[in-house]
This record gives sequence, C-alpha cells and structure tokens, in this order.
Amino acid sequence: MLYETIQDKTFLFLGSDSYPGRYDRYGEKMAKVYRLTFAYQPESAAALNEKWNEPLPQTLANPFIKDVSNEYFKGTTLTIKLSKTLQNRHLVYLSVFNNENWIAIDHAIVSPNLEATFKHLGRDILYMPVYWGRNGAIPCGNPFLIERNGRIKYFESNKEKKITITIDRKYPIFGRIYDFAGSTVGGLIEASDSIVFNNAVKFASIDSIPSLWYNSIKINDNNRKYRYWRYKAPNGSKGNIAEISFFKNGKELVFKEPLCDDMRYNKRKVNNAFDKKNITYYESIHSRGAWIGVDMGQSVSVDEIRLMPRNDDNHVEKGHLYRLEYFDKGYQVPIETKIANDNVITFDNVCSGALYILHDLTAGTEERIFSIDDGNIQWY
Repeated sequence: MLYETIQDKTFLFLGSDSYPGRYDRYGEKMAKVYRLTFAYQPESAAALNEKWNEPLPQTLANPFIKDVSNEYFKGTTLTIKLSKTLQNRHLVYLSVFNNENWIAIDHAIVSPNLEATFKHLGRDILYMPVYWGRNGAIPCGNPFLIERNGRIKYFESNKEKKITITIDRKYPIFGRIYDFAGSTVGGLIEASDSIVFNNAVKFASIDSIPSLWYNSIKINDNNRKYRYWRYKAPNGSKGNIAEISFFKNGKELVFKEPLCDDMRYNKRKVNNAFDKKNITYYESIHSRGAWIGVDMGQSVSVDEIRLMPRNDDNHVEKGHLYRLEYFDKGYQVPIETKIANDNVITFDNVCSGALYILHDLTAGTEERIFSIDDGNIQWY
C-alpha cells in the first residue's frame, strides 16, 4: 500500500486523484464509502438478509463490502421513525436520488417500534427511507436533508399553505458549465471583407460572464457593411459556442456558409453552432486564435448578434411540455402539466414545504429534486 505526503500531511495514494486528500469528485458529495474485501462481512445487508430472504437492492447485494465511511469523512448517525411497515420486512434502507430513481446506499434493521438507526452518513445530502420490493424502492418516510452542521431537515408537504413556483431550469448548473460561459470573456465580435479577416473591425466585446442562455449583443455602429462576420474567442479558449446568429432589424440574416479558424479539421463541428440545437456546440482544436463566423455572400450590416455558450441544455425551453411534481411521504404526486410559453415557467397554488421535481416531457433526461426557500431554489 502506498502513501503520499504533502505539506506534512499523509494520504493514501490514489493514482488518478485530482486533489490529493479529497476523495469526492468535483461538484459531488459522498453519502457512503464501501470497500470491497476478501472477507465475508456479517454486518452487510446481504449477509443479514440470508436469514430473511427479502428483496435486496443490487447496490448492497454483495456480502463482501465493508462500510468504511468513517475513514473518509465525519458523518452523522441518526435514528429515524418509519411511517409504515411492510409485512415480513426486517431491513430498511436509505436511498439517494440519481436523476431518475432512488438508489439504496445504506441499510438498518427495523426495530419493533418502527425505528431504524443509520451510521456514518455523509452531510449536505438528501436521503429518503425506503423498503425494497421486487420492483425497487418503496418509500416509508419523508425525505430529509442532513445539513453541513449535522442538523436534520425533513421535507413534508403543506397542502394548506400554497406558493407560486417560477423556474428556468430543471437541473442545477455545475462548475464546468459555468466555465464554458466564463471562457467567452474577452471574446470579440469582428467583421471584415477578407475571408481570413485581414484588418478585422471590432464591433463588440464580451466583458463579463454571459448567461448560459441566448445573449443579445447589440451593435451600435450598425450601418457599416461587411461580408464576413465572426466571434473570436480569447486566447486559452477553444470557442465552446452552442449557437450564434446575426440579425438586422429583428430579422435573422441568412448566410452563404459557416466559417471557422481551421476548416480542414473543424469543418464538421462548425455546423453545430448553427443547427438550432442547444446541446451541440462548436469547439476548435486550437486554444489560440479560435473563431467561428459566417460568409454572408455579400456585404451586409448587422445590429445584433445572439450568442449561446456551450451548455447542458437543461433550461426551460419555450414550446416544451413540462410536468411539476412534489414528494408526499416519498411518493411523487403530479401538480400540473403545461407548455412553457417562455424560457421560464410558472406554477400557481403549489403546496409548500415539499420537495419538487420538474419533468421535461418533450426532450432531455437530466432532472433534479429541489426545494423552495423564500422564493429561492435549492437543488439536491
């Protein structure tokens, strides 16, 4: 077994570690840590279940896994009251949400008074108690959050107190997505009568991190005409543009063909920025001098450019069909299904205090649970 020492601290050596001494992945948290062993583990769910033969979640079906969470983080131990019992069920589980299903990550024995004690649970993570059936998780209590300080926060729907929810996304924004938007800062909008942009004229610059959605860049000096128009990325960026379009008097201009910094290698990628698909994007093979633009076929003036950085396409999109649901004692209950008339969507008369999830019934797969706190959305 190898160890590494950094500034008088010694860590177990993991060859692929990005941050020595940190075992979680960037933007993610650990609920539990298990070690695969050669020894049979009598306290594992699989071992305990040998005498009961109950349905067992696949994630905990190995009797050779050992819970070593306490070696990796300071966890929380708690006893919870279960909301119901199932006949001939002796094991209960805690589960976490994986964008689609509840996944069992820990087990406990059900006491005669319908309580269960779970040990060494990761903090700042949302859990739900479940039994396990032949078709998966069966909720048996309200979801709860173990906050960073170890305090427990339960989510229970309040049908008497109604709220309005306005939301523009169905999934949280992680750091790498912000980085794509940030990589446009310092980028330029330029035009020229030369296809290689000799003597390029600067019309605008991106001076702050733009929205992940469409950004309108106005051209004040909009009477000068040029045949070639482009977005030029700052050095260090490969472009990472999902969509770009050029307008005059509110009408999108039709161009002759797309252009980019290296048509020999990037010819197929360049069309991604003009296909009206938010999830596709242009990325150059170069990080110096990357650009993407158009040949208008003739000299034209432009008064607006609409630009979208590379993103995860998890925004609310006008014309898509959405359904909002809330969790009631662990079960998902539909609230309303409607078409988005804008790039935000509003639901009225929603029960408060619960956890919610927004489904895009038109496209996409990434969806995440959230709560509302003083009008602010908190993702889990």
